[in-house]
Amino acid sequence: MRDGVSAEELQNAKQGYLQAQKVGLSSDTSLAGVLTTLRHRDRTMAFEADFDKRIEALTPEAVNAALKKHIDPKKLVVVTAGDLKP
Repeated sequence: MRDGVSAEELQNAKQGYLQAQKVGLSSDTSLAGVLTTLRHRDRTMAFEADFDKRIEALTPEAVNAALKKHIDPKKLVVVTAGDLKP
């Protein structure tokens, strides 16, 4: 993270996100939930399609600029949880 998001990391993240979006529309129950949320927010499936296009268009430069603008690394907290041995 020190050097920002690489092109490969961003590509993998975008593919993972977009694939999850598609899977989320593959069942009637999930689709009904998405449609309900969209209706509640006064949005349409066209909004979702446009949002996906915006995700696809992201560049490492844009993501890194947003990270620098909105994330202060000094305020991040790393938490490790689990059944850890001493």
